[in-house]
Amino acid sequence: MDRSSHLSPVWKPYAEAARALGFRLTETALRPGRSGSRLDNLTRRLQKELDRMMQRAFDALPGGGEPACAPGCDHCCRTLRVTVSPIEVFAIIHRLRESHAPDPALEARLTAPQTGNLRPCPLLADGVCLIYTSRPLACRGCVSGDASLCAACDDDRPVPRSTAHQLGAAAMMKGVTDALDALGLAGRPVEFREGLAVAVREEDAEKRWLRGEDVFLSDPVNPV
Repeated sequence: MDRSSHLSPVWKPYAEAARALGFRLTETALRPGRSGSRLDNLTRRLQKELDRMMQRAFDALPGGGEPACAPGCDHCCRTLRVTVSPIEVFAIIHRLRESHAPDPALEARLTAPQTGNLRPCPLLADGVCLIYTSRPLACRGCVSGDASLCAACDDDRPVPRSTAHQLGAAAMMKGVTDALDALGLAGRPVEFREGLAVAVREEDAEKRWLRGEDVFLSDPVNPV
């Protein structure tokens, strides 16, 4: 969904810049060719540029506030429905296979059927993310300035998030989606758990996606 028309004039240039950056990086990386290594490199570049862009925005805010997020603070990982781009799904599967020995328990969590209620993220272990440095754009957009408010969250009171981070992540995701669509690839975001389950269960999912097939069959979703 394009939210730019509903944004405050204060935030609109920031969101437009994030979207344009996501589009440009994605098109530049994948127009010359498509491969798993290109997906990995693109994902790392998107994450790096988003972190840099949001840090500049955060530094410009009055008061010099700092994020309250810390290891073991996993409220957002347990309560939010996270959506990611297909390239992030495949890049994360690559990272897991490169950095972790085969783990039947982890694979069972990744492929467990969805239920009506949200489960904790399958990549959460003892309150710590297994791929924190490679976490998706949407997770990078989940930043809070008050850990006590996060601890009090529930279904009716979602985790409070920094506007700069949440908006920057969503806008960059929109740019990625638009670029993938322009390149003839299935660009719509997918629910994180569902995307990981498909990539683990179907060994050829990445190759099929790179050929232009939409391998994620769940209903379209909007980015977090």
